[in-house]
Amino acid sequence: MLKCNPCEVHIFNNREPDYYAITPSMIVRKMCQFFSVSLADILSNKRSTHLVEIRNIIIHLIRRNPYLKVSYTELGRMFYKDHASIIHMYKNAELWKDIDETFTFKLRECHKFIYGHLN
Repeated sequence: MLKCNPCEVHIFNNREPDYYAITPSMIVRKMCQFFSVSLADILSNKRSTHLVEIRNIIIHLIRRNPYLKVSYTELGRMFYKDHASIIHMYKNAELWKDIDETFTFKLRECHKFIYGHLN
């Protein structure tokens, strides 16, 4: 089961609806659905390129949401990894976003999949 204590319920007035209504666990579930992978695979230690890329996208989407104040340590608990691994995943996603057009396209599509229906 995905451990997701922080940021589960948000009630903000006068905020952008496409960000505050989303929780970290919702992002993980939607990305599993989008990429047709199981939650067990995402939380596993498997290092296949496909799963690594999905994990990096998830970490990036959670950290870039301005209303989710989830620390690297909290993300580490969610993914059964230490905070240094989460920092590495986030930095990789930032790097890939700048140099890899395919990754950038996937990241945009994932962002639309999560936030698009709320606009």
